[in-house]
Formats: sequence, C-alpha cells, structure tokens
Amino acid sequence: MSFKYKKIIFFSRDLKIGGMEKALVVLLNSLQSDANKITLVLENKTGELLNQLHPDIKVKEYRVCKCKISILRKAVNFLHRTFWRLKYSNKYDFSCNYATYLTIGSRLADIASSNSSLYVHSDYYNYFSKDINSIKEFFLEQGIGYLKKLIFVANEAMTPIESIFPEYAHKFTVVSNLIDLKDIISLSDCSISESKPSKELILFVGRLEECSKRLTRLIESFKIVCEKSSQYELWIIGNGIDYNLCADLINKYGLTEQIKLLGQKTNPYPYMKMSDCVILTSDFEGFPVIYNECLALNKPIVTTIPVSDNFIDIRDFSVVVEKNPDSIAEAILEKRYKNIEFNIPDFNEINRKRIMLIDNIVKNEESII
Repeated sequence: MSFKYKKIIFFSRDLKIGGMEKALVVLLNSLQSDANKITLVLENKTGELLNQLHPDIKVKEYRVCKCKISILRKAVNFLHRTFWRLKYSNKYDFSCNYATYLTIGSRLADIASSNSSLYVHSDYYNYFSKDINSIKEFFLEQGIGYLKKLIFVANEAMTPIESIFPEYAHKFTVVSNLIDLKDIISLSDCSISESKPSKELILFVGRLEECSKRLTRLIESFKIVCEKSSQYELWIIGNGIDYNLCADLINKYGLTEQIKLLGQKTNPYPYMKMSDCVILTSDFEGFPVIYNECLALNKPIVTTIPVSDNFIDIRDFSVVVEKNPDSIAEAILEKRYKNIEFNIPDFNEINRKRIMLIDNIVKNEESII
C-alpha cells in the first residue's frame, strides 16, 4: 500500500527579513515531513530568509502584472489566473494565504484547495481606526466569504472582527506564531562588533515604518528619558521606508549620542540578549514575533500592545503602557521592566501545541487541544 502524503501550498509576498516572514519560515519547516509535501508561492522570489527554508520545500513565483495601462494589466492577470486554475484547481489538500493583505494569495488559495485559509497577522480593527465599513471591505476582498478558515495570531485581533462578521465566526481560530527556540538561543550567543554600553540599553527591533510602528513616538519617548537621565541608550535595529525620518528626528533632538541606528541585522538575537529591555511603541499589532523571541531569551518588554493567545498572555511578561511618550518614558525611567518575574511555560510544549492546531486545520479536523 503506497504512502499518502498531504499536499500543502502557502502564498506570501517575499522572504525579506521581517517578523511575519520569520514566522512563516519556522511554520513551514515545522510542517515539513515525509507526511507533507509543501510548496511556497511568492509574489517575488526574493529575500534573505529563502536559504533558511528546508531544502525539500518547493518555492515558486507568481508574478502579478502591475502595468499602468489598466486594460492590459487586467487582461494579463486574468489570463495568469486562468492558467493557474487549469493547472492547479483543487490539487492541494490544504492552501493558505499567509500574507493577509495579499489579495491574489486568497484567490489562488481558493483555487488550489477546498480546505483554504487566511492568516491574519495584525489588528485590523485598529489598523482601520475602527471604521467598520473599511474593515468589512478589506475582509470581503481578502476572501472571508469563500475561504474555509481565518487563522488569527491573537485573541485581541480576532474578537472585534467576530463582532463585525458574526456569520463567519465559525471560521475563526487563534494560533500564534511559532519560533525556533533552539535556533534563537544558539544565535544569541554569536559574537557581534558592538559592546554593551555602561548605561541601561533599550532596544527596538522592527521595520522602520511610522504608520504601524510609531517611530516618532519611540524617539519622542526617549527624548523625554534623556532630558531626565543620562543613564540610558536606545539602539534601533531595522530598515524601512522611514529610516530617514528616524535619522532626521534624532538629529533634530540632538540625540545622536544617545540613539544609535544600527540598520538591518540578519541576527538580532545577540543584541536582544545584551539589552536590558525591548520596546514596542506601535498603535496596532497582531502577536508580534519579537514577543516570543523575548520570552525565549528571558528579556523584559515595555510595550503599548497587550495581546494573548491560547497559551501566553503578554501582560504577564511585560510592562504595558499607554500610547503616549510620557507614559513610555515614565516606565523606562522607573525601570519597571526590572520587576518582571519570568516564569515562562515550556516553549517546546507551546510550539508543539501550536503546530498541532495548525496540523488539525491542514487535516481538516477539529482541534482536541
């Protein structure tokens, strides 16, 4: 009797360094086994994380035409989807659009399998400033009506969408991001050129995008800290469209000695291990991957984003503050992060249970966890 494996396909934009992309790599590598045959389709087959995928995972590219001539663009994309449908219609046991905002990913996932899903990585209720019409339009466009499952990474991201779409609530589930615990701990011991300052080291790691990360709030918070104390230093790891915004604001406030822009790092874990605390000043997030990474390294967090899943409530391991510079600065100056007592559950067990939840969705089975 021949062995029957599951054919699984995921869709995303690229594998450039980012929290969502790192989580995708860990998830796919965790699902990879003799029982699963996995394909990853990227809109752009690029990114530093490509070489971290298991070699047995097949990576394809699906290019979307972005021609400025509307009629030509629509015709090319229609033909591309038609060819995809003819070749891949219901050829997979499970399909998933992993990049929430990638509309074509949901359409291709729907074609590829009747057991199709969408990952929801952010808090879209607050992303759209609680505008119900915009939220409805977005989720309808992303396939809430025809996809079988929506996988939210946090309860706080799912709950308001449930209230807006009660007719689809039966499709919703929460499974937070996986991390490779062993890999993080190992990489955190790698040597780096920078030395820990004698001051308290506060660390930010993430894409430099003002609209989501509120970088101005981060820098303004640290301006208040530096006005009241000379015992702190802020390091910012990351790159993005608002790198120059950060640099200009740091220069404007005369903080070039107190705030260091270190750029993108393929391995941020030695910096996290070295720091006294990690900071997030966002307006909205799903369940940031960096939360799990901080917990793996027993690193305290000062954050504006309290979230939870079935296994971890970040409020138990962080200092949650109001979304304003004064509250953030106060928490740092009072060193409240020093009072966090880490009693972290077994991450290997948490990962095992999270992957079981995903595996049940892949197998089209009800969860027994």
